[in-house]
Amino acid sequence: MDGKKFLFEVRQGAFIFNDNNQLLILKNKKGTWGIVGGHLEYNETAKEGLLREIKEETNLEVKFVSYLNAVVREKDFILVCVAKYKCGNVKLSHEHDDWKWVDLQDLKNYNLSFSQLKEEADKALKIYSNMKFNKLIPELSVSNFEKSLEFYTKILGFKIKYQREESKFAFLSFHGSQIMIDKGNDEEDSPWFTGKLEYPRGRGIHFQLEVDKIQPILDNLNKNNYPIKVEPKEYWFRKENELIGMKGFLVMDPDGYLFMFNEDIGTKPL
Repeated sequence: MDGKKFLFEVRQGAFIFNDNNQLLILKNKKGTWGIVGGHLEYNETAKEGLLREIKEETNLEVKFVSYLNAVVREKDFILVCVAKYKCGNVKLSHEHDDWKWVDLQDLKNYNLSFSQLKEEADKALKIYSNMKFNKLIPELSVSNFEKSLEFYTKILGFKIKYQREESKFAFLSFHGSQIMIDKGNDEEDSPWFTGKLEYPRGRGIHFQLEVDKIQPILDNLNKNNYPIKVEPKEYWFRKENELIGMKGFLVMDPDGYLFMFNEDIGTKPL
């Protein structure tokens, strides 16, 4: 701190979520699990200190979302914020022994560093989930809502952002991609009805989703004996004077909508 001393200590903590609404928790030397946190240094803004601490403790790049609350105690002032994971692989500092991305309902299985962590995490997720909608969001008319919802959530790993069970509608997200599924759009009295739908419903279009790794999705499809239309392979597409590479596979949903899941494999010159 360049020899400077604070009248009281300023500390920060960060609830970091990924695209699957999972929270990053770290295991400290005492054996308890908590969130990323640290001290604000002299002549450093709150956001600068936050990003520095996260980088030092996890090696991750994050995007600041919002402040959650502030706690004033006798000898310190604590700022708690919400952040979104952007990129990077976790590399722990000497302060921690382990790390995990966890669903909030699973926090009960961990020895947490403070008793209110689950309650505060719930509040943080509500802020994080006050999501921005993508500019283009496909809505798929499905023949069997329950079957389609199980495919997207249980097999592919989509998360339900919100749902209207009474009208058989769900808004789903996956690694930053968003889709909607709806049972009512194939009924003639629906304003979105354009004609009789028959299998395969996804004729003439496919949806391409970029993910970090395709293997976990493939493993889940194979585990559930779900057919893969085209097995994984590399694709190289020209963009001006270079080739953009991806490795991907094709799979059709229960109604015949075609999806390509791919991972980035870099670029190379022509």
